[in-house]
Amino acid sequence: MIHFILIHVTILLILAFFVLFAASKADGLVRLLGYVLGAWLLIAAAFQVVAGFVPGLAGMRAEHEGMMREHWMHRWGEPEPAPSTLPTQVPAQPAPPTPKKS
Repeated sequence: MIHFILIHVTILLILAFFVLFAASKADGLVRLLGYVLGAWLLIAAAFQVVAGFVPGLAGMRAEHEGMMREHWMHRWGEPEPAPSTLPTQVPAQPAPPTPKKS
């Protein structure tokens, strides 16, 4: 997983470098837009690093919790574990009406 983070961050940083370099050579509104875009790419690279190590930040909490369950890590060729046979609860039936005394 860490190599994916490194690849994404490297690509973002290279793009940020070229955008900021081009922005330094430009004038006016293009220069401002270049600096804003370069800063945004640097922030995105930082977010990639942080999100790679904090699963809940990127909205991947359920995905990481699912990988920790036993049924996810069964070996190839082995049958999947059988579902648990917990007793099912029978819904409670209402008590019969009591006869009225007359």
